[in-house]
Amino acid sequence: MFPHNIGLGAMRNPDLLKQVAEVTVKEMALTALDMTFAPCLATAKSISWGRTYESYSEDTDLVRSYAKSFIQGLQGTSSSWKVIANAKHWVGDGGTEGGLDRGNVLLNETELLEIHGSPYIDAIAADVGSIMLSFSSVNGVRMHEN
Repeated sequence: MFPHNIGLGAMRNPDLLKQVAEVTVKEMALTALDMTFAPCLATAKSISWGRTYESYSEDTDLVRSYAKSFIQGLQGTSSSWKVIANAKHWVGDGGTEGGLDRGNVLLNETELLEIHGSPYIDAIAADVGSIMLSFSSVNGVRMHEN
């Protein structure tokens, strides 16, 4: 068993996270599942957010480095069995006003993309298999309506 994401983030070690993902692939092979709902690329900006434990860090750069490592570990291992990664939750769910789950992020587009969007750009560059939308809103517009 591995620590939850917040514990993995405390290690500050992208190479070790890649190894965690490679172990995950081997364990998933036993279940015959080919897709996982990971990595969570939320940049938690409020300790009152109810899902802070799902975030690797409040440090966007660390979340970015973990995105690439975890995705490569899942999708690009030397194993013959691969898993489709699912980066979640686009975009801003770790930065909602008052830390509310399914809340509203109040940032301009530049800040939103720098703080909360850049890990997904890295995920796309790492050929992530899919991206899950957030139930959050950005400036009053729900991500599922955007």
